[in-house]
Amino acid sequence: MNLDEAVELLQDAVGSSPATEWADFGAGEGTFTLALARLLGAGAHVIAVDRDRGSLRKLEQHAVADGTRDCITTLNTDFTGMRDLPGVAV
Repeated sequence: MNLDEAVELLQDAVGSSPATEWADFGAGEGTFTLALARLLGAGAHVIAVDRDRGSLRKLEQHAVADGTRDCITTLNTDFTGMRDLPGVAV
């Protein structure tokens, strides 16, 4: 799936949500992270969680090229044992 397809897939769900804080668990190289960042726009925050640091580095590079780097935080960890997400109130 490419970025434009991911944006189209998420558009209806994100468009009706008032949330500006999102997380992408198992983000990989960030197709859905980048799609969320595009859809949410300025002022939003997306946390990309993945245990593969190399994939997160690629996501960061794509985010810089895409102009969405300021609203994305990467977290290099295995999310399966997480009890909370740093910086996000639950």
